[in-house]
Amino acid sequence: MHDKFLITLGQIAGIGGISVGTLLMIFRDIVRKKIFPKLTKEQGFRLLTLIIVLVWITAIVGILSWTYAEVFRTTSVPSGHTPQTPESLLSETFAAAIQMLGDENEERRMGGILALERLGRSGKDETVRAVEILSGYIRRRSPAPPGTRSNFQIGKRASKDIYSAFKVIGTLQESDHIHIERINLEQIYAPYAELPNAVIANTDFQYAILNDCDFSRAKLMNCDFSGASLDECDFTGADLSNVKMQPPAHLNHAKLIGANLSNSDLRATDFYFADLSHANLTGADLRYTDLSFADFTDSNLREANLRGKIETFVRMGSMDEYFGLSTEELWDFVKQKEKQAHEEQRYVGVTFFRTNFTGADLTEADLRGARLKETTGLTLQQVSKAYWDGLTEFPDDIAEKREGQRLPED
Repeated sequence: MHDKFLITLGQIAGIGGISVGTLLMIFRDIVRKKIFPKLTKEQGFRLLTLIIVLVWITAIVGILSWTYAEVFRTTSVPSGHTPQTPESLLSETFAAAIQMLGDENEERRMGGILALERLGRSGKDETVRAVEILSGYIRRRSPAPPGTRSNFQIGKRASKDIYSAFKVIGTLQESDHIHIERINLEQIYAPYAELPNAVIANTDFQYAILNDCDFSRAKLMNCDFSGASLDECDFTGADLSNVKMQPPAHLNHAKLIGANLSNSDLRATDFYFADLSHANLTGADLRYTDLSFADFTDSNLREANLRGKIETFVRMGSMDEYFGLSTEELWDFVKQKEKQAHEEQRYVGVTFFRTNFTGADLTEADLRGARLKETTGLTLQQVSKAYWDGLTEFPDDIAEKREGQRLPED
């Protein structure tokens, strides 16, 4: 009878139940001895209080013993097994995420990208590792089409997982203490990506196809966009300081309103119909760029280099043309060829056709050899702060008032 009672209690309440049941049976026998009539009220009260207290103490000790046994059982390491460290657990999680990236199912790949985002937020080293994995994933799964920029059409979007991976890269560096030396996103195909406020500094985007992307207010300092296709991109308010676009990039119809392009190498870049109003181009190198129809309203071009140059091609002809000539005749022949070369000179420089310079700051901008004849909004006051020479072409109203030249002190 007693055995069955204790077994039932053990099944229901474990060690604590057995402890309480045992005490109850012991004290039940004490009660059955009918000793209470022989005791005073005070003695009976003390005895009952003692019984109750002992029952509860025993129950609590039993419960604590059972809890300790369970915890020890679940956390103990079986013999022959090495306990898992946080580092090994992290490595296993990264391996699982990478395996998901190789899955044929897009949703599974998306799960791997989200897993890498969570892992990347767990520490600086993990951030670098996650970004390296994701950038390699984009390069492998979405490379730019082979050939030149002119022999394919921008139309189709990249797959959803590519945009997700790109976005994660742009969010993992948001913390100020995270600094990744270089990110490799060369020759990727990701047009129409939406990355406002992204932080993708120190990134190589050479020859990438990124048309019509939203990079508004993004931090893109020290990036290399050499040869990249960035037509119609939105860089409004973006930080593009110290970027490189040489070999030239293409930013036709791009929005660069209020963008920071200070100290950037923009030589020969296409800014056809680009909106650079309120942009900061302090110290930027704009030599040989195409700025036709570009808008520089209220932009800052202090110390920017917009210098053009004249290239002459002297065609000396065949040896028969000057064979047998005297020294004097040969000298006259050379001078004649130089004059001919000057007449056939070709201008190589910045193209300013209907470019809007309203309110632009041209303080110490190098305009030597620049052709500004077809610009709009340019005033004599703006020009007087810049450098120019005899080859600089100004609008007629300024050319009439301008005298001589203003050269920098070399």
